[in-house]
Amino acid sequence: MNDTDYIQALAQGDNAAIRTLYSELRESFFRYFLNHYRLDEDTIADLLQEAVIGTWKNIQRGTLTSDNLTCRLSTYVITLGIHRHLATTRQTDRFVSLDAGQYAGLSDMPEADIYDTERENCIARAVGQMTEPCNTLLRLFYYEEKDMETIAHEMDFSSADAAKTQKYRCMQKLKAVFEKLNER
Repeated sequence: MNDTDYIQALAQGDNAAIRTLYSELRESFFRYFLNHYRLDEDTIADLLQEAVIGTWKNIQRGTLTSDNLTCRLSTYVITLGIHRHLATTRQTDRFVSLDAGQYAGLSDMPEADIYDTERENCIARAVGQMTEPCNTLLRLFYYEEKDMETIAHEMDFSSADAAKTQKYRCMQKLKAVFEKLNER
C-alpha cells in the first residue's frame, strides 16, 4: 500500500490497515530511535504504538489527509513518536537526546501542545516551502539520516563543515518560515 491507500483505508476504519502500517514501519521506527535516543526496545514499541494511533486519530478527525500530507507517512509517524518522546522527557525532566545539535534553531520556538495538529500542519507547510539546496540537505540529514561527510559528497560541498554551515542556514530559514506561518 502507498501512503494515499493507507490514509483512505484508515479513514474508512480498516483495522487491518493499522496492523499492516504498524508492521511495515516497525523496523525503520526502531532503527531511528535506537540511533538517536537512549531508549529500550519496550519504550520504542510503546512510542510506535502511540504514534500509529495518533496518526489514525488525526486521519479519523480529518486533520491528516492525502491532500495535506507534505512528507511520507512513515516520516509523519516517526515525527509523532519524537514529539511523544520529547513530551514524556519534559514531564519527567530527563532529556536523553544523543544529538542536541539536531534541534538547533528550533529550540527557541514557542512552546505549544505537542499534539496540536495546527502547529504540526504549520511545521509541515514550513518544510514544504523550503527551496533547494535546503530541501535536499534537510531531507538527507533528518529523514535519510546521512552523516555530514556523505551529504557533503552527494551535494558537492567542499567539506562536511561546509555542509554543516549550510544546514545551520537552512534551519534558520525554516525557523523564519515557521514563525511567519505561525503569526497568521
